[in-house]
Amino acid sequence: MNPAEFWTRFRLVHKGLNNVTTPTAPATQDPALLRRAAARAQATGRPALLRQAQPSPAVRVDAGLRAALAAGEPVFAAVDQATGAQVLAVGALPQWGGPVADAAEARLRYAHAQAALVVQGQPPAAAPLACFALPFSPGPRPADSPWATAPLGELRVPHTLWWRADGRSPWWQVRHQAIGPEGTIDAPAPARPRALPFTDGSGAPSAPLADEPRPLESEAAWCARVADAVRACDADLLQKVVLARAVHCPAPAGTRLDPAATFEALATRERGTLVFALSAGAGAVFLGATPELLAEVRGPTLRTQALAGTIARPLYGAAADAQAGQALLASAKDQREHQAVVDGIRTALVAVCPLLGGDTRPQLRTLASVHHLETRLEGRLQAHVGLLDVITCLHPTPALGGSPRRAAAQWLAEAEPLDRGWYGAPFGWLTPDGGGVARVAIRSALVAPTGATAFAGAGIVSGSDPAREWRETAVKLMPVRAALRTTPTAGASAPASAPASAPARPPADPDTHAQVRHGC
Repeated sequence: MNPAEFWTRFRLVHKGLNNVTTPTAPATQDPALLRRAAARAQATGRPALLRQAQPSPAVRVDAGLRAALAAGEPVFAAVDQATGAQVLAVGALPQWGGPVADAAEARLRYAHAQAALVVQGQPPAAAPLACFALPFSPGPRPADSPWATAPLGELRVPHTLWWRADGRSPWWQVRHQAIGPEGTIDAPAPARPRALPFTDGSGAPSAPLADEPRPLESEAAWCARVADAVRACDADLLQKVVLARAVHCPAPAGTRLDPAATFEALATRERGTLVFALSAGAGAVFLGATPELLAEVRGPTLRTQALAGTIARPLYGAAADAQAGQALLASAKDQREHQAVVDGIRTALVAVCPLLGGDTRPQLRTLASVHHLETRLEGRLQAHVGLLDVITCLHPTPALGGSPRRAAAQWLAEAEPLDRGWYGAPFGWLTPDGGGVARVAIRSALVAPTGATAFAGAGIVSGSDPAREWRETAVKLMPVRAALRTTPTAGASAPASAPASAPARPPADPDTHAQVRHGC
């Protein structure tokens, strides 16, 4: 792909993002910088990675997601509802990205991108260089897995990204190019449409998905596994283990699921979360609204959190809602389980962050449909430790895997038939210095045109009731299920008037308030 072709495609995408006819002009390439990049490529025998940055007009991330998906581009989109931070990363340079099995393999790939980097302009240090999604476990995928067409995990260096640090910061546009020894762009790409299907950021009319989901595993079979886990905890083989389940949500005849409309619905409804979407191969998109931060690394500073212990918010009544929050804070059982997660995080990080401070007691974190117990932690990393090193230490935390960590992982490998794929695993973005942000992919679904697979999990301990755990996972499935949107397929008529959106809060559990013990 030559420079003219690259910028032709960029202008088309930028027009779709901003609904303007005159996009920001590309940064002028400095001939001396190109010569330096070409000299590096010549000396190393590998392409140099040229990074150019400039201020950008405001970007609609949902519109960019729709544009990229329509053009067949790999895409990562994220909107942090709490801080206003936003990322839209489009395309992938194959020289530095590709499939990865875990954080350690991603670290090796990313080191090549860091070594090849040549920078023009002054992008903020926190502007992403790459995005990633890792698997919950690196084991082989079964043929009938909903993740069968997705890579095990993936690292991407996008060809273009738009980013803002928070709701008050300016937008930046960053583009990446692979420069060969002759100074030419060395970035082969598959054939793509030369025009995008829209210019205003809107898609076809969409409607909520009203059909009931189909569990991939029967309630009886899943509850029997919960009972097995309880027996393992009673026998002190495990302190805790997190079991996951999934439901399939098919698109009705004459419609297809619309990931961009679903992303927009999540952003409208799920305040206080990070709403995200990652293309996952074969037309599928993994998306959700996660409240859980695994780690944020800025320079030597590490921020992380324990998010364990949850109670469903009642549908109506401020007094009942406040009572539910206080009940969670007063629950000795949830406090013990929360402390186990805090202790697990501290133990996992002791080699890279010996002094980890933070909250002395858990706080109440309130989202649209649930209250959580949250403990925020912060510390100073040892020298030369980056985000991917921290992920290697932390994943999976006791909130998503169990405790003891190795014993719980072994138990799940033997007993859980579900391929979690990217569910419950780290995803996020990386900065040039090795820092970045990693979130935990919960409250999520893998969305394909013909249907979606939504995931949820429950923490099992001694005394857990299988039927109640099933109901608790239903509460966790509700936000992403309620956000799923459909559009007509080619030749089908537009949907009838969309029914009213489902309430943001799920109905209360039959046992008054269903306590959801872990943030999964």
